[in-house]
Amino acid sequence: MTDTSVADEEVARFTALADQWWDPTGDFAPLHKINPVRLEFIRDHLCELAGTDPKSPMPLAGSPGLVKKRCLRLRSGH
Repeated sequence: MTDTSVADEEVARFTALADQWWDPTGDFAPLHKINPVRLEFIRDHLCELAGTDPKSPMPLAGSPGLVKKRCLRLRSGH
């Protein structure tokens, strides 16, 4: 037996919610609505730590896809 903090019941519960999680009009809509503000906050603070301008073309070039995509949209004002 391998020691793990992963509970099969929790994996099953979150797997069942996966489709709902990505629906911006579903039960998790409030999370989708705060995402732009949350990502702007993260971007600004990461850029501050990295000494880069958050409005530069690629402030966080190595960011994961969804974060990078949203950062680019913030930069363009959309």
